Amino acid sequence: MDEVRRIADALEEGNRRLQAFGKADAAALDRPYAPGKWTGVQILAHVADGDMVCYTRLHQAIVEPGDTLFPVPMDGVLWMEKLQCDKRPVAVSLAASYGARIGMIHTLRNLPSDVLLRTLKHDEMGTVSPLRYAEISAEHALHHLAQLDSLVSGGAPEAAR
Repeated sequence: MDEVRRIADALEEGNRRLQAFGKADAAALDRPYAPGKWTGVQILAHVADGDMVCYTRLHQAIVEPGDTLFPVPMDGVLWMEKLQCDKRPVAVSLAASYGARIGMIHTLRNLPSDVLLRTLKHDEMGTVSPLRYAEISAEHALHHLAQLDSLVSGGAPEAAR
């Protein structure tokens, strides 16, 4: 299935790009990408949290098709504050993101396509498949990678312009 390959490849590319920030200048990651916005450290924590939620939901959709998901409100500001993401080491966020993404890639590349198209009910998104959760994770990182790239290059990200 071409869609499975495309999503697995996007997760892999995002993983490769995210892991590069482990070697980035710490001072660059400690500043916000724009006034009043998150720092690189916070963005990496946010991406990791999203990856872990998507990985868990991907599993739920495979194991419990047809069920209704338990709510996991992803209020980014609340998660930042309560989890003190500004203090989370970059290495912790990168390890969490790497593990969730490698797990999703393995699942996509090894389970039959009919399993990846099973669905769950989501209160806000309607019917969602494991494949869609992997895609959400891939797209989410791409959005934030532009912000992270701007921090280490010293420019403004496309999304902030």
